[in-house]
Amino acid sequence: MSKVYKDTIINDNSFYRQFKLDEEDEEYVWHRDHKDRELYVVAGYGWKFQYENKMPIELNTGDTINISKMEYHRLIKEEAETGLILKIVEK
Repeated sequence: MSKVYKDTIINDNSFYRQFKLDEEDEEYVWHRDHKDRELYVVAGYGWKFQYENKMPIELNTGDTINISKMEYHRLIKEEAETGLILKIVEK
């Protein structure tokens, strides 16, 4: 499976992650990260975020999402109208 995003490194523990609108919905899969992360929504419209066993939440510019390491989660692109840019800080 190819990556559906492009990373731009800021420093040792943070980076921007850009998701394009033209990727297939099936490419956005449930996954876990190996570190705690804070996601800051920089730009994007119509995207959703979902924790395992929770309802999806709409992402808005300025939102912050906290993800514990090894916690299942996913992005949902199906209603997105633009690409998505996140600033990700690993703890």
